[in-house]
Amino acid sequence: QEVGPYSRDEAILKLQEAHEKGSCVFEWRARKRTGEIFWAEVNLRSAMIGNQQRVLAAVRDISEHKEAVEQLQEANERLLLLIDRMPLGCILWTTDFTVKMWNPAAESIFGFSEAEMIGNMPYGTIVPAEVQLEVELIWTRLLDGDKSAHSQNDNITKSGRIITCEWYNTPLRDVSGETIGVISMAQDISDRKAAEDELANYRIHLEELVTKRTAQLEAAQEELVQKGRLAVL
Repeated sequence: QEVGPYSRDEAILKLQEAHEKGSCVFEWRARKRTGEIFWAEVNLRSAMIGNQQRVLAAVRDISEHKEAVEQLQEANERLLLLIDRMPLGCILWTTDFTVKMWNPAAESIFGFSEAEMIGNMPYGTIVPAEVQLEVELIWTRLLDGDKSAHSQNDNITKSGRIITCEWYNTPLRDVSGETIGVISMAQDISDRKAAEDELANYRIHLEELVTKRTAQLEAAQEELVQKGRLAVL
């Protein structure tokens, strides 16, 4: 095809490369006899045939493969865009419990940038020492393939502020079923937790008030009964 790099001159250069180096493999935009353009993998190999140096060419149609690769790349780009824009912190962990991916929402929640977290463990950064044992137990469950190892625990920000986060964790496996990492979604629920605690305290206080008021009413009722008895006497 006489377009861009897929020209006759470029094809001659590939033949020269195969002749000089012995072989040459490359992808090429080729044209069928019908005029249809398709992707081909071309394997050129230099060989001695009849006392003459020749170049043998093996051509394979890889159009479907190229299309699948392009679709996969597009899907991957859409996924990365979604991860960058999602409001939840998205963290990809290696099996060594080090950060492999850290999205902008995670930076917003914890204060640490991606550059600061890549390759680091959560201990000494976002996990306080007092909850480390709890986190380690959850991590062990995840490596064993437990998809229900979700948690709610205290975390610490770069500024030292203690926050409460809800974690949704999922182990990642390869085609053989082996765990190759863990992906986590984190949400700061500090405000919600504070509101729930305040509501719980209010409910307890209200129950105490009701109990106290009920006791007072019962005492007043008993007093009235006693006065009635005295009046009869």
